[in-house]
Amino acid sequence: MAKKLSLSRPAGTLAIITSVFLTLLSVLLAAGFMILLGSALGQALSGKSFSGQLSGLIVLAIGIGGSEGTRIAIEQRSVHKEQVALQSRLLRSYFHQGPGVLARRRAGSLVDMITSGTEKIQRYRQAFLGSMIGAMLSPLLVLVIMALFVDPWCALILLAFVPLVPLFIFIFSKLTRKVSSKSRRRRNQLAAAYLDAISGLETLSLLDATDSRGQELAKAGEENRLSTMRLLAANQLILLVIDLGFNLLLLTCGFALTLWKVLNGSWGTDITVIAPVVSTLGLTLLLLEPMNKIGAFFYAGMAGMANQRLVRAFLSGKAPSRPQHKPGKEALLTPENTVAGGRQTRSEDAAADMGDGQDLGNDRNRDANQDSRIEDGLDSDQDLGAESDSPDLLLSMRGLSFAYPGGKPVLSELNLQIKSGEWVAICGASGAGKSTLMELMKGNLLPRKGAIYLQGHLLNAESRDWFRRQSALVLQRTWIFSGTIRSNLMMVSPRASEAQLWDCLKQARLDQEIRSFPQGLDTPVGEDGYALSGGQAQRLSLARALLSGRKLLLLDEPTSQIDLESEAAITQALAEVAKEKTVVLLTHRASALANADRVLYLKNGALEEVTP
Repeated sequence: MAKKLSLSRPAGTLAIITSVFLTLLSVLLAAGFMILLGSALGQALSGKSFSGQLSGLIVLAIGIGGSEGTRIAIEQRSVHKEQVALQSRLLRSYFHQGPGVLARRRAGSLVDMITSGTEKIQRYRQAFLGSMIGAMLSPLLVLVIMALFVDPWCALILLAFVPLVPLFIFIFSKLTRKVSSKSRRRRNQLAAAYLDAISGLETLSLLDATDSRGQELAKAGEENRLSTMRLLAANQLILLVIDLGFNLLLLTCGFALTLWKVLNGSWGTDITVIAPVVSTLGLTLLLLEPMNKIGAFFYAGMAGMANQRLVRAFLSGKAPSRPQHKPGKEALLTPENTVAGGRQTRSEDAAADMGDGQDLGNDRNRDANQDSRIEDGLDSDQDLGAESDSPDLLLSMRGLSFAYPGGKPVLSELNLQIKSGEWVAICGASGAGKSTLMELMKGNLLPRKGAIYLQGHLLNAESRDWFRRQSALVLQRTWIFSGTIRSNLMMVSPRASEAQLWDCLKQARLDQEIRSFPQGLDTPVGEDGYALSGGQAQRLSLARALLSGRKLLLLDEPTSQIDLESEAAITQALAEVAKEKTVVLLTHRASALANADRVLYLKNGALEEVTP
């Protein structure tokens, strides 16, 4: 059998051993206290002086308090230090294994393991394990003292109960292990789903899928609550059985032995019988110490042991993984193909050569200071200040100016008209304001001057929610949610049919690759799509936007982070999509301009039309 990985440093192991020693010392002192208490009561009732016993009782009480206080202080200090050490060890292991581990496990489950998981482990190991071992050994120590100082026959009879302690723990740990494991899995799943939703909150908002994902999280939270309640119910049932069974049985036996000894005169017939009676009953109570720890075992022990298994598996490189498909020749899923597919830029997004991602983040931060009084449920037929233009005009910007508070104008007197079914490409230097212009089209920003009309309706604070629902925005890096290809698509259209899913994948030039996967639409994609290449992830985002059914498609540098082959596939997909949609594309790549109906260049806050 392979040796288990140690999860404690030498200092942590020493703390556990010290805890065992101090627990046994407390039990030893408590046993001495019970014997001395019996002697003191016997002396007092017989009219003799018991000042010596009283002094001894005080010393023993101080000793018990001191040893217990020292043990608790050592355990709590060790919990913190060992947790920090284990967290550092897990982080080093994560960096060693590389970010590809997220293709097998969700980031949320890793975060849960490194935070609350390590806390449960070290509370089990440093604050529970030592005292539990000491408590398990304490009955033997108590019975030895009983045999030496009170009555050997009583000690021998009560010894029969000692093997029942580990037997109880073994049986009930087996009975509750399944319930405990389910509860732990539910907590991990909830943590993973919650972090996944937070990480992809921007995408959820753009896809108008926050409500559906919120309902899924609420369902996961309810399942976690029910799982926790089942675990608590099982634990309480076990504790009830222990109290009614073992504790009551042991106390009854101890009382019966004491009564038998008194009635047959084995301990004498005068007042001196008080000393062995008190000592025997007191020592019998100390025999319950292991069972008193069992309640903590089912709360701290099983949770710590379950997380220990997870951490050991992770450190050994055998972390539980979700099923992964084995791609065919056309699937770009190996590390080499992933890099070749442009996925290496996952870690380089902040340094994208266009720099518009940073502009976009700044746009949103500054937009937080704008008027946020937005009303929901705006109907498309409401009068929003419709302009009287040709019926085929979809989007119109007139005299548009925009500047962030305290900043220079980004857009100045900009004019733009886009017809339905038109493909317009907008290019420009980094920082020219392309992403700001896109955010205005989406309705995420409001113009400082001028007007924006979509389908003849004016953009203002009351209509911006309606504006957002009319267009689908695909960024240069859109979040792919943990789950399957199917679940990533259906979050924008929960009732979409199989045919509709394949149709949007076909339009995005991704259907053949998905069909080559053994699990097809049910292929797991990993955390943020790590099981997909950069091009596949971007085309999946495009397919998701198409499935939303919105006529206006806004694309912000969709090919800037992928290889040329994937770019060509997306460009072909856009050429197909443009037959049915109105496309506005922000790009700096010349290859993406070839199929555009018009090419505009953004400079000095205004648009100039150029030849494609």
